[in-house]
Amino acid sequence: MFYIKTSMAKKILSLPFLLVLFGAPVALAGSNYGDFAKTVPTTAQTLIVAGGCFWCIEKDFEKLDAVYEVVSGYAGGESENPTYRSHEGHREVVQVYYDPAAISYEELISYYYQHVDYEDNEGQFCDRGYAYTPAIHVKNQEQRAVAQKLAPATSVVPIENDVTFWPAEQYHQDYYMKNPFRYKFYRTSCGRDRRVKQLNEASS
Repeated sequence: MFYIKTSMAKKILSLPFLLVLFGAPVALAGSNYGDFAKTVPTTAQTLIVAGGCFWCIEKDFEKLDAVYEVVSGYAGGESENPTYRSHEGHREVVQVYYDPAAISYEELISYYYQHVDYEDNEGQFCDRGYAYTPAIHVKNQEQRAVAQKLAPATSVVPIENDVTFWPAEQYHQDYYMKNPFRYKFYRTSCGRDRRVKQLNEASS
């Protein structure tokens, strides 16, 4: 099932012609949380970040060759086993499994800041509310220092302690691969890439 994250997009995407255009969700192979871990080396390290819609930030990090896998999920709340329908108090996050010999923590954090609206702590792009607010979760003071050092001058992204990660439902994993047309329409309509480009150009 395709969940619409904004009232405006819901009205647009509910039009009959879009149903004809997009058809039913495409059932392509995607991440199987738990199964994929069997192929990830024990030397892999993890990073948990929030940057709005987890579909989008998952896709952004999976572009990196040094990343083994990115899993969408929830973190930060008090409830256990949160779901998409019930994750109040949790953010949408991703857990990045990466090769520390091929990419540094510094490079990952720098990449993160280049793919979010670091000036917005009330949501991200068209998605509003705590669940879509950005955050970087660090495991120690060394990582905290790196995240603080690399933060743009106008960044309001909170840097928080490590947190329990809860994987999202299977249909959310690799959503951009399973439903490419719907994903592209959502991302374009949300203005994510336009805003990120604006921020990157301003800081260059």
